[in-house]
Amino acid sequence: MTIAQSIKQGAARYAASALIAAGLIAGGAAAVAANPADAFALSPSTVAGQMSDGSGNTASTAVWLQADTDKLIVAAPTQINMIVQADGTMTGPSAAATQIKNGSAFGIHVSKIQTTAKNSFALESTAKANDSASVTITPGAGTAVNLADTLSGMAITSGTDWNMAKVGATGADINLATVGKLSNITKDLAANQQFAQIDWTFAAGNTK
Repeated sequence: MTIAQSIKQGAARYAASALIAAGLIAGGAAAVAANPADAFALSPSTVAGQMSDGSGNTASTAVWLQADTDKLIVAAPTQINMIVQADGTMTGPSAAATQIKNGSAFGIHVSKIQTTAKNSFALESTAKANDSASVTITPGAGTAVNLADTLSGMAITSGTDWNMAKVGATGADINLATVGKLSNITKDLAANQQFAQIDWTFAAGNTK
């Protein structure tokens, strides 16, 4: 091995070690400390650091923020009770009594809504099949979402309907209005029955 090759390999090992310590390449996860800030997504050039430019012996360090999105504080309704009238009309509780509430110190938004039909009920845009429900959920003064459109998951990437301001600020809560129609009822509704489950996913920041 020549001296040049030895120097080149040594530099490569040093660079790989630095990146692993920063948790930026495969195998680095185990080396990262418990502090989540140590896993902040920085580019290799940033991790390498900035050399003094020789004119005044100065260097600059940029300090960034990244929200810990694994620990958002948010409360969603655990249950929504809907009353079925004799004609199949479904009425939910008042919107003010059915809220998603942000408890985080920064704004967040609903990033995905996914609904699953339960107990052999069906969810349809227009209820037609036996024991089929057409249900919409409306965020505040926003646009109604038909739960049938969320069966495969509905990502929310734009608009402001599902945004929440930081805790304590105006707009930190979303009121949810629910209405619907149940068709061709064959089930015994003498006892309460769950017909759907809504799973919410949240993310930091607001959409536009």
